[in-house]
Amino acid sequence: MGSYEDSDGYKYVYTLYYNSSAGKLIPVEGEDGKTRYGMVIFQGLLAFWGFLANLILIIALVSSKSARRLVITLYILSLTTIQLLMCVVNLPFAVYDDLHKWSLGQRFCEAWVLMDVTLSCISALVIVMMNIDRLMFVLDAKRYVKNMKVIALILMVIFPWLLGISLVIIIWVKGKQFFPDFPGMCVYALHKEYAMVSPFVMYFIPALIILGLTFAILVTVVLHPHHRQPPDGTHMFDEQGQPQLPYPFREHNSLFSVCLVNFFFLAMSFPYNCENAVMAFCETDNCMPPSDRPHIFYLLGISFLGLNPLLWLTYQEVRGAFLRIFENICKR
Repeated sequence: MGSYEDSDGYKYVYTLYYNSSAGKLIPVEGEDGKTRYGMVIFQGLLAFWGFLANLILIIALVSSKSARRLVITLYILSLTTIQLLMCVVNLPFAVYDDLHKWSLGQRFCEAWVLMDVTLSCISALVIVMMNIDRLMFVLDAKRYVKNMKVIALILMVIFPWLLGISLVIIIWVKGKQFFPDFPGMCVYALHKEYAMVSPFVMYFIPALIILGLTFAILVTVVLHPHHRQPPDGTHMFDEQGQPQLPYPFREHNSLFSVCLVNFFFLAMSFPYNCENAVMAFCETDNCMPPSDRPHIFYLLGISFLGLNPLLWLTYQEVRGAFLRIFENICKR
C-alpha cells in the first residue's frame, strides 16, 4: 500500500501489484481517505480483540488440567498461538503501513511480509494435521488412545511449522523478484512462476485436503453413530468434583468444533487467495482488480484471527476452561 496527494491536497491510496508479464510494478488508484481509515480502524480493533481473545484461550487451556489431557488441545494451542503472533506482529505493522510512509527499511519490510506468509501457511497446515488426527480418532478410538504416544504427538504438532517454513523458503525467498527500492513503501514481489505456484501450494492444496478430511470425518461419524453417546454410568469427575465424560468421548465432542473451524477458515481465506491466483496469471493491465477489492478480501481472511477463539467455545472442554478462568477471577 502507498499514498499520494493530488494538487488539491486530497490524499489517495494505491496498491502495488506485481505484473509478471510486463515485469514492472503497477500502481492502481482507488480507495479514498475515508475507506482507507475505515479499514485501518477495523485492523486496529481486530488486532486488539484477536490478541485478547486468543491470549485468554491459551491461558484457559494451559491452566485446565482436564483440557491438558486431551490431544486436541495441542492443536488448538498451536493454531491459537499462530493467531496470537499475527495479532502481535503482523496487524500492527499493517496499520502502520496504511497510516504512514514506510520508513523501517527494505529488510524489515521483507521480514514482515515473510512472517505474514509463513504464519498463514502454517495455519492451514496445522488445520490439516488436526483433521488427520481427528479422522484417525473416529476410525478407531481405542487403537488411537492406545498407540498415540507423546513423541508421535509432538511430531504431528511440529511438522506443520517445519513444512510451512520450508515452503516459504522455497517459494517466497528463492522466488523473490528483485527491483529498485520504492521510497516510503513496503513492496515484495515474486517471479511469475513462483507467484503462480504460491496460492496453490500454500492454500488450495491444503484446502482440498481439509475438505476431503472433513467429509471423511462426517461420513465416519454417520456410519458409526454408537460413538456419539457414552454408555450409561461412564461419567467420571474432574479436578473440581464435577461430572465428566471419559477421555474418548471428550475427544469425540471436539468434532463439531473442528468442522466449524474448517468451514470458516476455508470460506474466509478463499476470496483473497483466488484474487492472488488470478493476479499471478494476469498478462495485461486490464485484468488487474480494483485496488480496494484485494484489501477487502485480505481483511476478510484475517478476520479469522478474531473468530477462532469464539468457534472453539462450541467445544465443551474449552467452555469449561473459560468458565473456570472467570470463576477464579470473580473469587479474587
